[in-house]
Amino acid sequence: MGGNRMLKGRGKVIPGFYITDFNLSIDPSTYSDMIVESLSIDGWNVGRRTFNHFLNDKTLYEDEECVLVLEGVILNKTELFDQYGVTTIEKLVEAMYSKKGERFFADFRGSFSGALYDKNISQWVIWTNHYGDNALFYFQSHGHIAIGSNFIDLANSFKSFGALHVDEHAVASMQSTGFMSDDSTYALEIKRLLPGHYIRIADMRVEIEQYWRVRHDVYDFTNSSEDEIIELIDQYFRRAVRREFEKDREYGYRHLAELSGGLDSRMVSWVAHELGYTDVLDITFSQANYLDELIAKQIATALHNQCMAMPLDDAGFLFDLDKITCLNFGLTLAFGTTGAFRFFDALDISKYGIIHTGAVGDAVLGSFLSNPDEQHQLREAGRYTRLMDDDPASHCDLSRFADQEDYLMSTRAFLGAATSHLVTRGFSDIGSPFLDIDFFDLCMSIPLEYRCWHKIYKAWILKKYPKAADFIWEKYGMRIDAPDALIRIHQFARAVKNAGPAGVFFRVCTLLGIKTKRSKRSVITTGMNPLDAWLDQRPEIVKYWNSYFASNLDSLPLSEERKDSLCEEYRTGAATEKILALTVLAGIKLVKS
Repeated sequence: MGGNRMLKGRGKVIPGFYITDFNLSIDPSTYSDMIVESLSIDGWNVGRRTFNHFLNDKTLYEDEECVLVLEGVILNKTELFDQYGVTTIEKLVEAMYSKKGERFFADFRGSFSGALYDKNISQWVIWTNHYGDNALFYFQSHGHIAIGSNFIDLANSFKSFGALHVDEHAVASMQSTGFMSDDSTYALEIKRLLPGHYIRIADMRVEIEQYWRVRHDVYDFTNSSEDEIIELIDQYFRRAVRREFEKDREYGYRHLAELSGGLDSRMVSWVAHELGYTDVLDITFSQANYLDELIAKQIATALHNQCMAMPLDDAGFLFDLDKITCLNFGLTLAFGTTGAFRFFDALDISKYGIIHTGAVGDAVLGSFLSNPDEQHQLREAGRYTRLMDDDPASHCDLSRFADQEDYLMSTRAFLGAATSHLVTRGFSDIGSPFLDIDFFDLCMSIPLEYRCWHKIYKAWILKKYPKAADFIWEKYGMRIDAPDALIRIHQFARAVKNAGPAGVFFRVCTLLGIKTKRSKRSVITTGMNPLDAWLDQRPEIVKYWNSYFASNLDSLPLSEERKDSLCEEYRTGAATEKILALTVLAGIKLVKS
């Protein structure tokens, strides 16, 4: 894995590991800020390429009994050290494996992945974390097996055995939802290990097992009052925040937290401050002087945190299609992270620890559902566009899910929102207290009557952190204690003001799958990232996108029907629909290049 070039690895490659029964073909570059090492055991090649960051949580280790590789951060490591009476991660795994068996890693918390080879029984156990943002990919073909963190490495290596074929179901899924709804990648032969799952390999047989799933019965709130539920929410959330920020302190890193005008990131920084974590840099990126920037600055000032804001008005990130795809492999909407890539690329991230976010908080302590009755009406939801509704390949197999929230969490939250963490993981490890599995399980057990419409979420803030409610909630442009009826009226009025009647009409038509031409009057000009407005204002972006689309479409190994579908989506859709099509093209380039 050597080479003469010394490159900055951050922002260019996903850290992680690989396990193969052949010599893996990987980028020969030596990255100056990465540790690159490997070993061989019983015909298997094991290697890692990881940042020089949080190294006591990671390892590539071998002794007489096992081979162990760990990537990411284990946020409850010190708790487990105390529980098992050990002081190193290797001894911890040895003790946990001895006591718990092959699913021992289910007790880890955070964004992690890893593998354990038991020499006594010649068996691998290879896992991703509960919500799967420390992603792994695998294939078994032509008598060979490969598992790894980097899809590109596996795709390049597979070509030594045969041709890769594009999975048109994956293409259709991206076209409609902006993510993969199952274990698909753009390569039919390469699959993603789903969140909460692990691989067992013995005698060259690959078996996929599930160790965790979304459940609503981990805790029983049948006889609990709202006040009692709020107390538990606060207790578990504070522990989740403490786990993340203590990990920074363990290594002497500064705290870095994303902040916007929403509730989720606000509560991360706010509770961290209450717990005594004061050396915090809050970062925000949005359209200049939009509510997200203004509210974030107000909150950071109130907490005496440093704050850095990056206006997105230059829309330069819309040129970063291939750079972003090298990190997220085209598995989520290319620009779903807006300016995060450029922000972290401009920052000396090595001084900071976990990138703290409020990811998925809206859906965890709140809910994707607006009414409890929706829970048992299992149906597809959360599409970016209705233009694909008549395409059978775009639909998800709902039989995998127990209920509507299981479906939405397993797909939209984990395979969508959390998968966007891959871009951030190209710079540092990432966390969200809302995805702490103890907190997550607690929230999923809270009756939907409390969670829908953010009822318990708002009640928790107002009771425990009332000063955090002094700032406007960007989502509705009002404080959280405003009456629901007033919030809905204000939200509609704001939408009409921003886009005008033509804009409302255009979006409704798009959602219904009705084709209509977008007029300039329908463009939303105000928001965190008003993409359509930027396209109107920046013809060079349109020129670049059009050139990218035209130069890549004809060479795609797709059916003519699928190409026609992509053309229709790109040419008639708004900015988001265009990005869906561009994401597909960029993702397929990884397969065929």
